[in-house]
Amino acid sequence: MNTMIKTLVAAAGLAAACPFVNAATAGGVPAGRPAVTAPAAAHSRHHALVREHRRFEHRVVKHLGLNPQQVAQIKTIRGNTHDTVKSIRANTGLTPAQKKAQIRAIVKSARTQERAVLTPGQQAKLDHLRARMRARLGWL
Repeated sequence: MNTMIKTLVAAAGLAAACPFVNAATAGGVPAGRPAVTAPAAAHSRHHALVREHRRFEHRVVKHLGLNPQQVAQIKTIRGNTHDTVKSIRANTGLTPAQKKAQIRAIVKSARTQERAVLTPGQQAKLDHLRARMRARLGWL
């Protein structure tokens, strides 16, 4: 019982000192710190997904045992894809639906080109890694 009271007193002291709980802050946001908005949260989620995708790419190179020539070919394919996607996004003459359709087609084509660089054994390993990532993240 005595331990429980000490814990409650300690928790109350921390809560009083914490700027997130302090009554002096407006709306539960600490002074000097902006509230997180929906676009900021979406932006943060996007960056988390990008980081996860980069980790996936590093694992792919490591687990598939790509040789330097394969890595160079895949980098070239991805660079070309990135440039093409960037130009489609910048094209103001297309509707969002048209941009999405063109980007999907380009990404699908790039994946086909990347698979052509891999050996059959590496392709099977890649399929396994993608299935694991889909199960974990629910996309890709």
